[in-house]
Amino acid sequence: MVFVAVGFTLRQFKVFKIEHAHVLSRVIFFVTLPALCYSIMSRAGLTWNLLLLPAIGLLKAVPLVALAFAAVRWFRLDRSVAGILLAAVGSSNLGLFLYPMFQHIYGDDAMIRLALYDIGNSVYIYSAMVLVLQGYTGEAESATEFRLADWRGFLASPPLWATFVGLLAGAVGFSLPLPVNSAVEAARAANLPLVMVTLGIFMELRLRNLPALALGVAVKMAGGLAVGFGLAWLFGLTGLDRIAVIVATPMPVALSTLVYTSREELDVEFAAGLVSLTIIGGFLMFAFLALVVPPV
Repeated sequence: MVFVAVGFTLRQFKVFKIEHAHVLSRVIFFVTLPALCYSIMSRAGLTWNLLLLPAIGLLKAVPLVALAFAAVRWFRLDRSVAGILLAAVGSSNLGLFLYPMFQHIYGDDAMIRLALYDIGNSVYIYSAMVLVLQGYTGEAESATEFRLADWRGFLASPPLWATFVGLLAGAVGFSLPLPVNSAVEAARAANLPLVMVTLGIFMELRLRNLPALALGVAVKMAGGLAVGFGLAWLFGLTGLDRIAVIVATPMPVALSTLVYTSREELDVEFAAGLVSLTIIGGFLMFAFLALVVPPV
């Protein structure tokens, strides 16, 4: 939280601008996060049970979007706001929020589970999330072209490739040369403070349309908590598998919410408020879950 406060404070004093956060997020996405994923996954020992986690990471969106749809209909939200809320609640900000804290508290073995869960989460973000938003825009742009562009982004994702390459390296017993491994470990160590500072810079407390924002936060946090426990029970998960699913599901909405909302010309200010408020809620939720679901 100290690094988040530093980033937020420097943004208020105009030392950093939102453009700096975008640059830092690219450093995270292309350097420190892949280093973290490779370092952890290269030590992983996969079992068939672990392969269930990507499916759960995708399936968790179904009950969350259904819950949001019921809430949107009940409260009769504006169409552009409703589309953002529906699309966002099915996503979780893991790589640019949860990863460093989760690894610090639960350790590398738990991080393996979280990274596998995130594969399914990413599939939702790059496919169904886009489709939901496109259903609420009046633009006549080709949905097929947009979907293909986003799938290319998913398949070219450095953290995703680092995860797969790390798994392959661990399976064949490959070790990086010492200088390269030292660089990877240094980048991995930089991930936690860099992510926290970047989140602080990104945070914008725009509270217009507060009732709709509160509804979105409630569905994502409270609904996500219930869905996480429900999925863990439904699939009979135990130990670190159970922890990964329960902790990841109620985490903040993905930062991609802002990117897609802007491209679809929906209410960007509402999306920014939803991202920021769920980040604040995410810190509180993680602190709560670290007590309720302690490390094993």
